[in-house]
Amino acid sequence: MPLYPSLPSYLGRHAVGICDIEWKYDPDRLPALARLYYPSSPSGQEPRPFWLPSYHYGQGYGDFARIPRWVSVPLFKALTSFTKIPGYWNAPVSTEHKWPIIYFSHGLGGNRTTYSTICGELASHGFVVCAMEHRDRSASVSRVYETDELVSYQRPPASQGKAEFDFRRSQVLTRATEVKEAVKFFENLNAGRKVNNTAEGHESNVIEGFAGRLDLSKQIISGHSFGSATALCLLQQQHTSPRPDYPFKLGIVLDAWMLAVNATEPISTPLLSVNTASFHWRENADALSRVLSSARAHAHSLHIVLKDTAHQNQSDFPVLFPFFRKLKTGMAGMAEPVAAIQLNNTICLEWIRRNLDVEDLGVPVNDNVLSEDETKRPQEMIMSI
Repeated sequence: MPLYPSLPSYLGRHAVGICDIEWKYDPDRLPALARLYYPSSPSGQEPRPFWLPSYHYGQGYGDFARIPRWVSVPLFKALTSFTKIPGYWNAPVSTEHKWPIIYFSHGLGGNRTTYSTICGELASHGFVVCAMEHRDRSASVSRVYETDELVSYQRPPASQGKAEFDFRRSQVLTRATEVKEAVKFFENLNAGRKVNNTAEGHESNVIEGFAGRLDLSKQIISGHSFGSATALCLLQQQHTSPRPDYPFKLGIVLDAWMLAVNATEPISTPLLSVNTASFHWRENADALSRVLSSARAHAHSLHIVLKDTAHQNQSDFPVLFPFFRKLKTGMAGMAEPVAAIQLNNTICLEWIRRNLDVEDLGVPVNDNVLSEDETKRPQEMIMSI
């Protein structure tokens, strides 16, 4: 058993490279920031990146959780100083295939490394995963490398109702804009056009290696919680106004938080909804159901619930800190954390395999996990077709 919190190895056949990208897309807005997880060809000399990008992020998590900084900063430093992501920092992208792209939008208080177990696992099976770190003040904190500015988490107005909706709706539209700018960034990257990456620790030859290596015909939008709201917003915009900056063939939402989503607007893209057992309440579930009803016009849209799980089981936190489930804090369910998130990943990969032509990438076949015969499916999940 490790002496410090650790993350599980990725299970796919591709080694995972990791790098950060920060780029300016509008002189009146902050630069966009993301972490890329991607199939790579490492030399073996590349370091493993730390899970916590800097101490500011431990401080940010503490601020989000309302923990005093004199507690949060040393606590996160003590717990995660040796925790590394099982990928290779600035490894060259693999030239074995052209790789589909998955955009991942984090939940409230998250950032570009909060979901590394999901993002890295998908990358190990042949996807470039672009984990956004949104600068709408919904991240735990975000460090702007171009200026060394810190963008802190902002709480909504004290009054609920329309004021809170307007606040969150403005944020989700900013997030959607950042994802659309990431789509443009990858188009430029794939075409071999020069991009200005201001992220700390980047190597220009790594980014340049993506030229001609992306399959822009196979792009997926995904997210967790408020990130799912971002994904749904983009899919609704895509339905209303199809344009090149809405290229998404599939959508994946994990525990969608529906406050900032207009549930009356339809979606015309196949949608996978994977949910933990204890997150949803009636109002949220009803709004999600209304959106899913339009997505179910596609025979391949699915709604799945994972038993004995809670909201953070779709993030790295219960994996890193499994004692949370013993404390019964509501942060994690009673399911074993690694098994729970690996089932989540298996469901996503099998659904993608069935709905996107990715057989050549080596995505494993797991017919039973989404079988119409419930006796063949894992007992830890409930599926609605």
